[in-house]
Amino acid sequence: LKTDKWELFVNRELDTTLDKSLWVSEENKSNLTNPIPVVRGKSFYLWEPSNEDYDEWAELEKLQKHLQNKRLSKTSLFNSLPKNLLEDINTLPLLNPRIGFRLITNKTDTRTCIVSILPGKRVLLNSIQYIFFKKGGKVAEGFILGVMSSFIFDWQLRQVIETNFNKFIFNNLTVPDVSDEIYEEISKISLTLSFKNKFLQPWLNDYKQFIYKDKLDSSTDYDFKCRLEALVAKGYGLSEDEIEYIFLNFHPTSDYKNILNDVINHYRNL
Repeated sequence: LKTDKWELFVNRELDTTLDKSLWVSEENKSNLTNPIPVVRGKSFYLWEPSNEDYDEWAELEKLQKHLQNKRLSKTSLFNSLPKNLLEDINTLPLLNPRIGFRLITNKTDTRTCIVSILPGKRVLLNSIQYIFFKKGGKVAEGFILGVMSSFIFDWQLRQVIETNFNKFIFNNLTVPDVSDEIYEEISKISLTLSFKNKFLQPWLNDYKQFIYKDKLDSSTDYDFKCRLEALVAKGYGLSEDEIEYIFLNFHPTSDYKNILNDVINHYRNL
């Protein structure tokens, strides 16, 4: 998938069955020299990159070698990247934050698209797919995260999904083509909301020029989330009536009237 602003593909790290030998249970963690968590879908939620719910662990150096060999293989999705980038182990997705989303989901859940920017040095099982950006960098990362975290993107997904949010469904969903101003604001809001989490702090310096550094406390969360919804709605070209329809019909047992009113207020000021 690509536009003039970004280019990306969806990938996975470990297969639950084929790569089983690469991790151990909690009881055997002490046998590892440099253990890192093995992450399943239950380990994160929207705007919550990590909840420390880990019971499996893997050896970091062993994983680096395994995933680097896969990245350099002839069938790798990374093949079109510059050789010097591919050979630099520090660019391995495993070692860096990346957007991940749950594979197993349901259109009847309170939210269907469960996505977050996940900390580096945590290996993902195939119940989580991650997004690699060939172009666009951290601004593109923030923009896509913001769009995918919105009710509007989630509503779109609910129209086509049954149980698996796989890369084939992802590749057929639409992302709004927005102005540079909206693109950058969506990105800054979503990255700011994400980097309030303590597990992403080791990478804060890499992202600090792409976030609102003076708004990393929780007091701005609700307002940011409402404005994000309004910006995404504007990007998709929705009318106020269409925004209202989505929020009022989003889920049969959840009431989003309060957030709807605040989203509309932001929308009117764009």
